[in-house]
Amino acid sequence: MRKITSSLAGLALLVAVLAVAASAQNPIPVTPQPYPPAPPVPNFYYGPTVEGVFPYVASLTPYSAETNNMSLEGYLRALVFQRTGKWMSLADAERVLRMQRSQ
Repeated sequence: MRKITSSLAGLALLVAVLAVAASAQNPIPVTPQPYPPAPPVPNFYYGPTVEGVFPYVASLTPYSAETNNMSLEGYLRALVFQRTGKWMSLADAERVLRMQRSQ
């Protein structure tokens, strides 16, 4: 009985020593890997708004309070951005404004 008790105590002591030694070692540092780059998202909107037509701004006065002190092209771009979340190019805004004025 005494021999079994001393064997169990020795085994417990050995496990405790090994556990302390294993926890004292520095773990291998893991370097986080960066995410792969996202595909480029086009920042310009080249078509009409969701409703299918551009807002009519040709009858407004440029640089006035009704256009929020913007040019008509800039105001049209801002309206399209508010509706779609994408900017249309300045050339497209000028083209749309020319079409609206010719009607």
